[in-house]
Amino acid sequence: MSQLFYLLLFPAFCFPLSARAKAVPPSVPAVSVRMVHPDSQELDRERSPVPEGYTPYTYEFRDRHGKMQRERLFLKNTPIITESEVEQARIEPERRECLHITLNTQGGKTMKAATSAMNLGRDRLALVVQGKIKSAPVVQAVISRTFEISGLDGKNEASGLAELLNRRASTEKNTPFIPQDLALYAVHPESRRLVEEGALRVPGFRLWKLPAHRQGKTGEVEYLFLGNSPIISGDCARHAEPDMEHPGSLDITWNEEAFRKLERASAGLRPGKDRIAVVLRGTILSTPLIPGNAFPHHSYSRSGG
Repeated sequence: MSQLFYLLLFPAFCFPLSARAKAVPPSVPAVSVRMVHPDSQELDRERSPVPEGYTPYTYEFRDRHGKMQRERLFLKNTPIITESEVEQARIEPERRECLHITLNTQGGKTMKAATSAMNLGRDRLALVVQGKIKSAPVVQAVISRTFEISGLDGKNEASGLAELLNRRASTEKNTPFIPQDLALYAVHPESRRLVEEGALRVPGFRLWKLPAHRQGKTGEVEYLFLGNSPIISGDCARHAEPDMEHPGSLDITWNEEAFRKLERASAGLRPGKDRIAVVLRGTILSTPLIPGNAFPHHSYSRSGG
């Protein structure tokens, strides 16, 4: 008889897991916020080579006198956020050139981490839409979940961008979850020590890189050793749906094969000490501790992961 297995995912995801499981972001985001190289003006003036990891863009804008200006900026190839992190975009009738953005929880954390490391009052961010810079303001304060984009002076530019972002957010929320995208892996009990000692190979385990939002504040890339094969994969799921009473949670009904695998795995894991890794489409979402009541009934949480 099948039983219900509760997998409590990151509260950092404001969208249900269904929004993350199916949607595949385009290789080039339609909308992104990118870091401007702090020495862009000097690099352009001295005709220096393009810095590694950056791409040159031409930014055309009107100054406060209404005169068209042009400047060459070097933007970081990896965006801080894209349209997939936007929860809502809106404009105010009395300030139609300004766009108010609300990010999902993870997007807010990513933005806060990025702007906290910036030289406020000097460093800049660029809003890139369809490959063109629409705004490149100097960052005056640390930004988190909500912020305002001004200077969108094209005809209906702010309202058009708001419509684009809200349409994408709505699509993400309605995308169905595919259980096969999910897998649980054992984390090597000595993973931290092995990584600190510089180990690259461990029999039966493979080195995984933690995604940016799971890494610490040191700025260094962090790694974990996960088992070569998953303890259980989404192929063993009969049904999955968001738990409406617990936002950020996903209820999964597993088949009998899944319970046998979970029981075998629990025999070799220490409740309260060992961890598993929750992996969605090749990305580590969480590394919760094995709870004291062990398999097959669990409530996995982010705390301590």
